[in-house]
Amino acid sequence: MSKSGQLNLQALELLIEILRTNQLSAAAESLRINTCTASRQLNDMREALKDPLFLRNGKGLVPTARMLELEPILVSILQKVHSLKEAAVFSPATVSGRFRILCYDNALLIYIVPILGTVRSQAPGLVLEFGFVATTEQLLEELRDGKADLAIFPVPPKRTDVITRDLPVQRYRLLMRKNHPLTKLRRTIAAEDLRPYTQICPGTRDARPWSELRDSGIGTIAIPYFNTAPFAVEKSDFVMWMPAETAQYWLRLGTLAVCDIAPEIAYKFSPKLIWNSRSEHDPLHQWIRSLILTRQQPIGGSAAT
Repeated sequence: MSKSGQLNLQALELLIEILRTNQLSAAAESLRINTCTASRQLNDMREALKDPLFLRNGKGLVPTARMLELEPILVSILQKVHSLKEAAVFSPATVSGRFRILCYDNALLIYIVPILGTVRSQAPGLVLEFGFVATTEQLLEELRDGKADLAIFPVPPKRTDVITRDLPVQRYRLLMRKNHPLTKLRRTIAAEDLRPYTQICPGTRDARPWSELRDSGIGTIAIPYFNTAPFAVEKSDFVMWMPAETAQYWLRLGTLAVCDIAPEIAYKFSPKLIWNSRSEHDPLHQWIRSLILTRQQPIGGSAAT
């Protein structure tokens, strides 16, 4: 049926992926093989098992009764194979090569900086790289093509070939210079309070509430990075929309303050840890993901105004 045991295993995985996606091309994409190879493997399995396995209808490929009978057997086989792979002791010290993570500078500060020391000490041969993408489509393309291994992104992708895990919800506060007039209000900041001041907001996302404030006439500067704007607000009356945990980090300068935002304009987001399904069982990927998910937090302790 095939030239190697590896191809046999891949053919079994292909059948399960077709069951999941109902499409040969989608299954091939998930396994990172071309469609011609996937088609050949499917034909080999059909010949070996003496059954068409899948029939085409208007919705794609539909499993035959024989394929449905085989499904639990194939799943059991693949689970045992993955268990054998995972049983091997993983040692970060033996790892080499590159591991690339896509994220905003805010995510880099919050989720990656706390684990950098651990990664460098336990996996000294691993080269960490970081990249930035502005859209979900770019993120999916890099994960699919193997140009990136992992991503931290605020918008969950709607694709079947990626896996996501929720990271802690981030809420926004307003970062400003110490002794800014808004700090003297001693209360949460409302939309009208912002009218005399220029707001600096995340330039890659046209999200509420800052876009509505901009449209109402409040002066706005859009910046695609979080950790350069503090230098702008430090010497001006500008205010910066900043995730609370990141703002807490900048309070260490001693020249800045943060204020809470009134509920009607408060904004929260739920960042996602995202990876391609093909790396789900990879020991290195699992190790990096576990470090991110169990990082120490918060960076700067309790927030203060």
